[in-house]
Amino acid sequence: MTQSISNNDTKFVSSTDGKLEKVKVNGKDAAISDDRYIDWEYDNVLYEVSGKGAFGKDELIKIAESVK
Repeated sequence: MTQSISNNDTKFVSSTDGKLEKVKVNGKDAAISDDRYIDWEYDNVLYEVSGKGAFGKDELIKIAESVK
């Protein structure tokens, strides 16, 4: 998992040629890329969890929702 402060230099921009799915994490917008990564922003912090194929979509969402 990675996290960084959200600002104009670090804002989320999708750059995948693969599958991108919009989902919700604790009521906030999130994106799952290629069923391998989930990205979301909460309280001006950007988060990314990389499953690298080890987790499915549901598991990625559960992991993301457990981050407080």
